[in-house]
Amino acid sequence: MQLKQLPLIGTIVGIVGIIIAVVVFIGVSVFIYKIFFKSLTPTNGLATAGNDLQNIGKEADAVILEMRETGLTVKEYSEIELLLEVHPEDAQPFKVKLTTAIYRLHTHLFQPGAKLKVKYDPNDLSRIDIVSTPVPPPAVGQQHAGDRLKQLEQLRNEGLVTEEEYKLKREEILRGL
Repeated sequence: MQLKQLPLIGTIVGIVGIIIAVVVFIGVSVFIYKIFFKSLTPTNGLATAGNDLQNIGKEADAVILEMRETGLTVKEYSEIELLLEVHPEDAQPFKVKLTTAIYRLHTHLFQPGAKLKVKYDPNDLSRIDIVSTPVPPPAVGQQHAGDRLKQLEQLRNEGLVTEEEYKLKREEILRGL
């Protein structure tokens, strides 16, 4: 009689072992998700230094001085490290490093020279949050239309271009807008 019960006990032990393995696998998966993936996924596609910065932070313009990809990628997000120069309205400019996750297809926007808006903690300048998508700098050799018009007017005032040349070039610049 005892030998007939052996297969039943073996089956029960096997099922219990599988259940334990599944529970351990789920526990380890949740742990890894919380540590690695959840901390990397931003809430708005930009930096997430802390939601309280949205309330207490001061807004300022910033310029990206350096951008480095860390190599960490999770789903559609890549982690990058930025060196920013922040220009507050009522204080001296300062530099700060920020590690954040961005949507992988937006990496090209976060290049040196790009400008963006940030919020920072005036009591702790290392706490910073990106609040706008970067605006890339103009391509090499291109100037903003306003700058070109000012330069053209200066050339006219100095007598280096005629009034007719001035009008033609001005119209060309305005058509390019």
